[in-house]
Amino acid sequence: MIETPEQKTRHDIDAKLIASGWLVQDRDDLDLTAGRGIAVREFPMKSGFGFADYLLYLDRKAHPVEFQAMLRVCEALRDHVKALLRENAVSWKVGYVETHP
Repeated sequence: MIETPEQKTRHDIDAKLIASGWLVQDRDDLDLTAGRGIAVREFPMKSGFGFADYLLYLDRKAHPVEFQAMLRVCEALRDHVKALLRENAVSWKVGYVETHP
């Protein structure tokens, strides 16, 4: 069976969440005692508000997240980490030059 782009994206996000230590669950299988960080797929919101693509529970406190927001957060974190790595590489080189002329 061929996956739709949304299914492929969901599988990719599931894999990234799992790799980051989140437990990924379906709404019908929700168990808030399973761990500190639980991501629930396609969580129904209040009437008229549809579904959250993911509802993230951290220490049993809910945080709804949509696909596009999740992707923006991932990209922002990636860019931030790259910048930190560049800064640390520069400061390490400066420190090395200063302490080892």
